[in-house]
Amino acid sequence: MLVRELAINAASVAAATTLTHPADLVKVQLQIQQGKEYLPTRGAWSTAVQLVKTDGVVALWRGLVPSVVRGGYYGGIRLGLYAPLKQTLQAAVGASERGRETVAVRISAGLSAGVVACLLSHPLELVKIRMQADDGHRQRRGMLGWLRHIYQHEGGLTGLLSGIRPALLRAALLTGSQTVSYDYCKTLVAEHWRLAAPDSAQTHFAASVLAGLCTTTCTMPADVIKTRMCADPGRYPSIGVTLANMLRHEGLHVLLRGWVPAYLRLAPQTTLIFVFAEQLRLRW
Repeated sequence: MLVRELAINAASVAAATTLTHPADLVKVQLQIQQGKEYLPTRGAWSTAVQLVKTDGVVALWRGLVPSVVRGGYYGGIRLGLYAPLKQTLQAAVGASERGRETVAVRISAGLSAGVVACLLSHPLELVKIRMQADDGHRQRRGMLGWLRHIYQHEGGLTGLLSGIRPALLRAALLTGSQTVSYDYCKTLVAEHWRLAAPDSAQTHFAASVLAGLCTTTCTMPADVIKTRMCADPGRYPSIGVTLANMLRHEGLHVLLRGWVPAYLRLAPQTTLIFVFAEQLRLRW
């Protein structure tokens, strides 16, 4: 059961990551920009256009390999562990207990699955961000080259864990909000609104679109902080320093910078992940 869930979710996340990678790249490019002078002149669309003009269409898939490897590994674990953890926690509190306890169990299972997945996959997330933030002149390193470079020149294992704290926070928020909102929206669409059958593709699609909106908004502040700390650990050594620096120089709205490309990536990605996974479960 567990191996099956891990495999289904890993395949679903890897496929969805490949299709939505350009939006993730644009989001990272926006988040690493610093200073108020940047804000009025460039948004998601102009950033994407500039990337294509400078380095060609292939630039939109910069960092794809670590993104897919990390996505399948990380996503498979965090989503694959959710159902087993939920069942285990529900049994621990008593199968007869419903209502608020069930909501608490869902949230706890989502947060726990996200933290475990992040701990096991963070170096790949770090490499993905470094490659996406790169100007293209150091791409000869590749994924393994970046792992070796960070390990040798940035403090070994400590360097590979740069930005782990905001990453853990984001992973917990991502998995918790994504899985819980998807479960709730499925119930809302099928049972309360009665728009489609519970296991239909229409229900899966509608629930995942709504879950993507919730997830993007919940994770953006932690995502911006994580990106800054992973891209430039020297300038942003801790969550407190990073947050204070950004708020002082760029204002409160910096915590939602990159929301549009993040949603354009996360909404279809959430949709693809859950639709792929639900259909695989029905056929496998």
